[in-house]
Amino acid sequence: MLALGLASAACRGLVLDPARVIALEIPAPPASLVVGDTTRLTVRALNAQGDEVADAPIRWAIVDTGVVGFTIDSVSGLVTAVEPDTGRVQARVESLRSDPILITVVAAPSPAALR
Repeated sequence: MLALGLASAACRGLVLDPARVIALEIPAPPASLVVGDTTRLTVRALNAQGDEVADAPIRWAIVDTGVVGFTIDSVSGLVTAVEPDTGRVQARVESLRSDPILITVVAAPSPAALR
């Protein structure tokens, strides 16, 4: 019975704060980036009604420890490809986190390959 009471209290919290972000929706990122390229990742923060919360304070972070082949601006989501490698990033709003997104950086094709 206690578990039901806790779940009920949590549900009331969602109803009382309809602007609360309960889900993060991220469109598919590019398959890969070439060294030197940039891309801006986007995310939609959704409330319990499925409406977008436009002013949600979204932050981005690299999930992997160590060096990855790119950088990301934590506020804008701008990814800059630095060197061939892969890594994962994640969006968050307060304690809610998205699934990790894989970013792959590939070397630029050689000039001979472009002919």
